[in-house]
Amino acid sequence: MLDKVRSKLTYPYVASTLALFLALTGGAFALQGKNTVDGGDIIKNSVKSSDIKSPNGVKSGDIADNTVTGADVEESSLGKVPSATDADTATNATNATNATNAVVAGDVLTKVAPGDPGVPSPAGAGFFDVVNLALPTGSYVIMGKASIDNDNAAAVDQLDCRILVNTDEDRIIDALEIQSAADDDTDTIALNLPVTITSPASAILQCNNPIGGAGDIEVHFGRLTALPVRSVTSVAFP
Repeated sequence: MLDKVRSKLTYPYVASTLALFLALTGGAFALQGKNTVDGGDIIKNSVKSSDIKSPNGVKSGDIADNTVTGADVEESSLGKVPSATDADTATNATNATNATNAVVAGDVLTKVAPGDPGVPSPAGAGFFDVVNLALPTGSYVIMGKASIDNDNAAAVDQLDCRILVNTDEDRIIDALEIQSAADDDTDTIALNLPVTITSPASAILQCNNPIGGAGDIEVHFGRLTALPVRSVTSVAFP
């Protein structure tokens, strides 16, 4: 009987029997429910990105420092980059902050004087105000214009007009013919004054009738417009 058994114990027979035994006992096993796999059950460096369903499964501690590129980073979670700290006080940023409290190019200031009746020239020589425009600190090109007419039927009158800001001025002199029934001589004056002021000031459109009397000349529809600019540079003449 033992000889018969020994005759059956060939290498193929033993190998196939052992394989069947391992398969039915220790070669496979079932997990005991959820969350039963941990790091000890996985061969190190064997899990790839393609094996993970959710990217949220990878935590900061699982990643080597300085290995994640920009496309993989949630920007809203980042703090200030150390080398960019000085950006808060950069020159352009400082100028932009200051500009919130100042007039900037595009904010045009304008004011109009009465139409008819206009502003009559007073008795005696001397400048009289036509329009007065308040200006904040800054640089401007100030433009002025007005219509003038001679109400003196006896003489040619001369009108001297200017835009005045502090001691800066732009000036024009215009001679008006004698008024007649057929010709109430009317003219238009136009001036401009580039100026920079370091504190609030007034731009004034003024006129003077140096050789006429009271009411000889009237100034109508005067206007001052101040266009803020970045800066004003004076160029020497010629």
